[in-house]
Amino acid sequence: MPKAENEIRLQLEKGRLTPDTDRRHKRIHAAIRKFFADGEVFHILGQTPGQEGDHFSILADDEHVLTFELTHGTWARPQDAKVFSLASYRKELGRTQDSKEIKIALEVARKALGLPPRAWGQSIGAEKAQALAEAELARLEDECGYPLVFLGSPDRGAFGWLYHFGSAAYAKSRKFQDIMVGHGPMLVSRKGNVYVLPSYLDTNDRAVRAQFRVTHP
Repeated sequence: MPKAENEIRLQLEKGRLTPDTDRRHKRIHAAIRKFFADGEVFHILGQTPGQEGDHFSILADDEHVLTFELTHGTWARPQDAKVFSLASYRKELGRTQDSKEIKIALEVARKALGLPPRAWGQSIGAEKAQALAEAELARLEDECGYPLVFLGSPDRGAFGWLYHFGSAAYAKSRKFQDIMVGHGPMLVSRKGNVYVLPSYLDTNDRAVRAQFRVTHP
């Protein structure tokens, strides 16, 4: 008999990993970090016991599904680890009930992340984010009158993509006098909005990164 939506929701909320307070969750979280560096919030979608270990399906934020086998042992390395986008995971499942659980899991995850509900496919991808960031950088370049470049790869998280940028002169010299002042990094949201954050925000500060839900790649 198919599970009711409230039952699925309750099960998923209970399956949110809390590695700071739950030893079992800490072990699962440590296994995830051995092959997947992104993500803030993880929910257990499924766990199938086996003779040598358990097979897990984990929702990472509201973007990816991770599948792996964790053999019995204190801090075992995950086996047969795979990372799916939500779309590819749903396509591989091809089963109505599991697809329904994924939709509810998405709602639960976005609530945990402090993000509003969204329909499937509304989030822009990394390529679109890069294009938007480059367009905004060109606009800022015209505005300030000297060449600008991105400084390193963007940080990516549940809210979107964080791009650090500065003058081309600073990128080449790394001298203090060439630093561009008065701005913070550029944030491209997953809805496609572009913001230049205030310079007073320290994006290396844990609280600030949590506010904008950005994690290092």
